[in-house]
Amino acid sequence: MNNDIEELLNDLNRILSWCSNNNKNPSKSAVEYIAANEQIIKFFIGVFSKMNSEDRGALHKLHQELDENMILGDGSFAIDAVNQAIEQARGNPLAELEDDDMNMLIRPLAYARYCECDSSKYKLNLSPVKI
Repeated sequence: MNNDIEELLNDLNRILSWCSNNNKNPSKSAVEYIAANEQIIKFFIGVFSKMNSEDRGALHKLHQELDENMILGDGSFAIDAVNQAIEQARGNPLAELEDDDMNMLIRPLAYARYCECDSSKYKLNLSPVKI
């Protein structure tokens, strides 16, 4: 498994946990974390998107913690969440990353965790996330 995806998922799960525990949307530092990691997050979403539904189904059978709804998903909601974080970090008053957006990010990345890939040209920034 790829260490970058493991660290990224740990950070995103920490943000989601903070949101749940505080009944709030992601903090400013969490939004900045996602924006700062746009390239590596989109890389891993791309890894997920390149998988066909048969491979995703096989992975789901092996790893029941994976969201079954993502077998047919395309990762577009995750891309939208990243773009929302970028806009919010830039100060767009109409952009707001919500707690459910964290789930949209985590679900496809959880599948990508089990794929062989080389993320070495990307750098995971601001990790571990400070909330």
